[in-house]
Amino acid sequence: MNMKEVFLVSIILLFWFVHPSESVQRRCKAPVRIENGVRASKRRFYRIGQALLYRCKAGHEKENKTTPFCNQTGKWSHMSWACKPISCGEPPAIPNGRYSASRLTYGSKATYTCNYGYKIVGRPYRICKKNGKWTKKPQCLKYRCRIKGKLRIRNGQVNVTDQTLSHDATLIFKCKPGYDLIGDDTTTCLEGRWSHTTPPYCRAKTCPNPGSPEGGYRLGYNFRIGGTVRFICGPGYKMRGSRSRTCMGNKTWSGNLTICDTGRSDCPVLGTPVSGYKIGNRYNFGSIVRFKCRRGYILTGSSHRLCTNKGTWNGTESKCVDIFDHLVTDVDQTAILLRKGLDTMLEYTCSGGNKTCNISGVDTRARKVSVDLTDSKGLDVLFIFDASSSITDSDFKLGVQFARRLVNVLNPTWKPKGTRIAAIVYATQAEVVFNFHEHAALSISGVHNMLRKLIKLRTNKNYRSLKNVSPKLQNDALFKGGTASAQALELAAAKVFVTRKSQRQRVLFFITDGMSNIGGSPIKKAKILRNRPDKGGFNVDIYAIGIGKKVADPSNNMYKELYDIASPGVDHVIIVESFKHLNNASKKAIEIKYDYRPCGEGFSFSDSRGRVAGGTASKQGKWPWQVGMYILSKSGMDKLELICGGALVERDWVLTAAHCLYEKQDNGLFRKMHPSGLTVIAGSNDLASRAFDENVKSTPAEKLINPDSYIHGNGFKNDIALIKLKEPFELGPFIRKICLPGKKNVDMPGKTGYVAGWGKTKIYKNGGEAKSLENSKVLMESRFEIQPPQICINSTSKRHRGDVDPKVVFCAGDGQGGNDTCSGDSGGSFMRLVEQEGKWKWVSVGLVSWGEGCGMKNKYGMYTKVWPFVDWIKKTIRDYK
Repeated sequence: MNMKEVFLVSIILLFWFVHPSESVQRRCKAPVRIENGVRASKRRFYRIGQALLYRCKAGHEKENKTTPFCNQTGKWSHMSWACKPISCGEPPAIPNGRYSASRLTYGSKATYTCNYGYKIVGRPYRICKKNGKWTKKPQCLKYRCRIKGKLRIRNGQVNVTDQTLSHDATLIFKCKPGYDLIGDDTTTCLEGRWSHTTPPYCRAKTCPNPGSPEGGYRLGYNFRIGGTVRFICGPGYKMRGSRSRTCMGNKTWSGNLTICDTGRSDCPVLGTPVSGYKIGNRYNFGSIVRFKCRRGYILTGSSHRLCTNKGTWNGTESKCVDIFDHLVTDVDQTAILLRKGLDTMLEYTCSGGNKTCNISGVDTRARKVSVDLTDSKGLDVLFIFDASSSITDSDFKLGVQFARRLVNVLNPTWKPKGTRIAAIVYATQAEVVFNFHEHAALSISGVHNMLRKLIKLRTNKNYRSLKNVSPKLQNDALFKGGTASAQALELAAAKVFVTRKSQRQRVLFFITDGMSNIGGSPIKKAKILRNRPDKGGFNVDIYAIGIGKKVADPSNNMYKELYDIASPGVDHVIIVESFKHLNNASKKAIEIKYDYRPCGEGFSFSDSRGRVAGGTASKQGKWPWQVGMYILSKSGMDKLELICGGALVERDWVLTAAHCLYEKQDNGLFRKMHPSGLTVIAGSNDLASRAFDENVKSTPAEKLINPDSYIHGNGFKNDIALIKLKEPFELGPFIRKICLPGKKNVDMPGKTGYVAGWGKTKIYKNGGEAKSLENSKVLMESRFEIQPPQICINSTSKRHRGDVDPKVVFCAGDGQGGNDTCSGDSGGSFMRLVEQEGKWKWVSVGLVSWGEGCGMKNKYGMYTKVWPFVDWIKKTIRDYK
């Protein structure tokens, strides 16, 4: 090796020792893997300046478009060599549809669904392809329904809302004059199927078979409108009633029921009512004849009649009327129902037609409790309008006009204790038109403007597309198609009433012409609205208004659905023949004044569940004759303490139990209290809010009267009394009179009745301390069955059996325990719905008197019979006039 070579080797070795690692790292290590990519070469190292070549798998692209290379330091120029999935971007929208997708990259799936009323055509999804484009999009096309044969109905006509028979199209069937439509009068195309598949038909109007009289026969079989039949009695029979009868336009027979009578019986022969049948053919003293009606008919008059010793029949003539005629109210009847409802609502608001909080006008000077007029009560009224295709534009307008007339009386305002109005419209879907808190709902002019706007939204499709119309109300499904009653009621809870507890009175008018056919049954939704807050509800008073014949048709369940939607009580269900009748009734309702003077005309139906001892709370105004009797509490502070209940029998007379009028003295003896120490309060329901309720009226007692035969401390025989009030109560929706019994057998064993009271709600044994238990804060109610006298006697301990005199006492209950009247309920009436003067009226048949314990098994509550004392009651009232 020469000197030159030695020098070069020395220089290389010197560089090696000075930079030992640099010479090794002048190359780049290949990446272990490239996500979603493949390297062009499998080499492990790359020289300086060499590029890392790779390609992405199908459907992917390089995250960094710049190719990495090995630089002078032996490191890659960048390390972003992963491959990411190609994005197809947001898929374009399709009309009347929408998609859902978790990702929008290669291999992802976008699933499509169509709006209600539209069906998907094509694959219901799209896939992102490797070229960054979506596969072919589907379409959302409107459902169409088919009709076999020609669209016609014999002796009638068919109107179609949409000639294409697309979703929401409705067929409306009508018959010629003189024909009845049998079946549904409308059917709607819903998602490609008709809501009713059985076609209706037109049948000539006929009267029911008039039958043939006993002892005679009928001539003629023409029962069509205008047809006449004749009757002939056999030898020895004399005809009473009509000799011939003609079938009239309302499908009833002219004249009177034809009867053939020999005159040999003690009472006249009773005929068989048309469309009914008679049970019993004896007409002598003491004979009872019963009547029933055939399917589709309702019995009016007496269901059974007794031949009295005067040779006359008790009760009233029994007739069978078409269920439609029975359920449908005429204009005058509807006006009365509406007036009663309005009067009740006005009791809760300061912004009604008379603009006063003290609607009943009773002098409240005698009240011993303070009144806070700043309490935030008031009235909230929601109207729910059915806008389905079966309702014509003109009828929908009449329905809204009905609401506008009620609004004029209710007079909405911004005032804290005033009235607020809201509205919901529904067809295939439901939406809030305007709500309580909106500015437009807080004045009468604002509400009228919103309701006029609602009419335009329904009758003018172009109006819905205007810019000043809220997008939520531009939906055609709100104004045509099916009947989504459940959704409308659910919306009322979720968006309108919202909070379960409220000091304001809540009322809902549900207006419809047909049964719900979308979204399931509305009954559960309505129950949630009606229930009290402690039962998970919103405490809404619901009036259900049904329009048209199909609502009352017994062949469907529409009228049952209405009754299940409405609050209890026949006054809360109104069925009218047409929207025109409803509109005319609202005109009359504003003009008339309802007469609250007749007795016993209160609530027409009661829920039998629950008990007074821990039972079901009653609604205000349900038992308007119920009063509470109060004395000043011994704790002082001018506080009133409930001692008993009672019932108003005249404006200034209360019927109660005699033992309620006696108070225990410090020496342990009882004496009759002084009238001035007793305050009677009427119209009350919730004791906690009594002081702030303008419907609650009070007055002191003037006279306390009991029969001479009652001796306090010597049992409970003849436990009955009257209280003469210092000031008469003004009668109204929450303060009315109960009737006295007009006959003897109103308290027969097996009959059931109702008792209401604010007494103790806990079960306790005989001799237990009732004073330690709290009275109910709200009026409670329960139903009890009257028991045979022997059960009453046998269930009573020996020392009290002398008080069980069947002539003046009955007992009631089920003996199972837990269901009873208790301390504080004394004096309250045992109430039964009894026929008097051709009307069903609530009658006081007994008074809560005494019992052994409260709610104990094999024990019954004891009641003083009212009937034996009716003459004494009437004479006492008469003597003090």
